[in-house]
Amino acid sequence: MKLSPIKRIPHEEVIVYFMESIESGGFLPGETLPSIPDIARRLNYTEAEVLHAVDILKAENIFLDGMGGALTLTRSDKDLILGRLRSRILNIHPEDIIDLLEIREGLETRAFVLATKRATKQDLQDIEEALLALEARVKLGKTAAKEDLRFHLALVKASHNNMMVEMVMIIFERFFETLNETRTNIRKLDNVDHFIDVHREIYNALVAKDADLGVTLMKNHIEKTIALYHDL
Repeated sequence: MKLSPIKRIPHEEVIVYFMESIESGGFLPGETLPSIPDIARRLNYTEAEVLHAVDILKAENIFLDGMGGALTLTRSDKDLILGRLRSRILNIHPEDIIDLLEIREGLETRAFVLATKRATKQDLQDIEEALLALEARVKLGKTAAKEDLRFHLALVKASHNNMMVEMVMIIFERFFETLNETRTNIRKLDNVDHFIDVHREIYNALVAKDADLGVTLMKNHIEKTIALYHDL
């Protein structure tokens, strides 16, 4: 995913270069990186500007000192690394996630009510597939941010309110940028089995066309998530 072209100072551009290289597979977790002079020549920046970016990422344990002074990329999950880099570039913080979650609560509970009246067989199939992908990812101990948002977006799409879908997609695009960064810590506070179960319960409520139950489940799920972010 390319970031929108905005004016950045040189060391931020270097961080964007690192981020896009990791995203494309040019740099892999645990891999030794090119030397600072090589990166400076490649990007046409000074070594001081590259070193500034490197020092920032070393302070966040994204880059580590390896043998002989060589830099290595942390062995953390690739999605987690990218989330932290995007957060650094976009300046998104957990407080922003809480704001977005509060917006989501209103939109998604209303979307659920509409979905109980409008969801098609294909909608239910899409939601169940998203649920299965989420369950599988969580059981592997992964952050599952992408799968989580896929499930919620599929539910909103089942409302067949195009404006609502567009609004939620805008929120999710911003939400995802920092979700991976905080998800690992959130999962330490949350119960994984409960996290899976509540999504299954929301899906079952939709199949049963039980709007009241679904709204209660969705509201409680999002409010609990907000509480977890407050605890970070």
